[in-house]
Amino acid sequence: MGYFRDGNGLTARDALTEAVKWQFNPPEGVTSAAIVVNGHVYVGSATGRVWALDARTGTVAWTDLAGAPVLVPDEHNVTGPLTGLGAGQGLVVVPATNLLVAYAGPNGVVGAKPRPLSTWGGNKYGQLGSGTITSRSRAATVGRFDRVPAGAAGFVHSLVADADGAVWAWGSNAGGQLGDGTTVDRPSPVRVPGLPDVVAVAAGVQHSLAVGADGSVWSWGANGYGQLGDGSFTGRRSPVQVPAMSGVVAVAAGYYHSLALTEDGILYAWGLNHVGQLGFGPGAPQVVPWPSLAG
Repeated sequence: MGYFRDGNGLTARDALTEAVKWQFNPPEGVTSAAIVVNGHVYVGSATGRVWALDARTGTVAWTDLAGAPVLVPDEHNVTGPLTGLGAGQGLVVVPATNLLVAYAGPNGVVGAKPRPLSTWGGNKYGQLGSGTITSRSRAATVGRFDRVPAGAAGFVHSLVADADGAVWAWGSNAGGQLGDGTTVDRPSPVRVPGLPDVVAVAAGVQHSLAVGADGSVWSWGANGYGQLGDGSFTGRRSPVQVPAMSGVVAVAAGYYHSLALTEDGILYAWGLNHVGQLGFGPGAPQVVPWPSLAG
């Protein structure tokens, strides 16, 4: 889908066929370019009204008055910085004349209802985070989390990064994969200390990974095959930073190996490599990240 100002309104078109999917034409008109955040399209008007529209249907999901007009950016008569709507860290930010207004909402969607974290299945090690080791076949919420931008399920442990960038872990901790400095199993979430703001997590058999908002990579847990990438085979009960890694946007944790993808499209791999799972032929374990693919 593409979203375009069309006169005083907004038109949504199929990106392949250019067919019109829906149109939004409020009486006061639309002045800002659209931004898309978590399935909602945000636009503003000269009256200062801001809308969040369902990206698929154009239905108004939320609206508010910012307190001042949202002006049309004028590239031809620039008297100050050109500004537009922005989003990040769970906020939608609206420049409205001489005001800068930031809106927050559950799951980073202004006007959206909270969507609590739910778990189900086997629970021998407390991996459901319910405070017990009782398995369950129906989904139930993990009480403290009403917004979870990122989560991961390992072999018998679980991780989430909450909306504030903190990481929480629970379940089996035999390899120190919960990162709380112990090897004690936890049936309820415990916070993983020593991390920056985190935007992504991954969980392997007995090791865990996290991506900082600054593009750094952190690891903890078992390390018998170098899967922590810190240059050693030493297990870590608390997070350590993976050296020589920057600009990372995503990570994955395999059985005993790890992967990281950078914003430049370079895929790094480290850990067990007996069947070539690191992507450059089978061989000995790699204790530091190696580029597997580029571009």
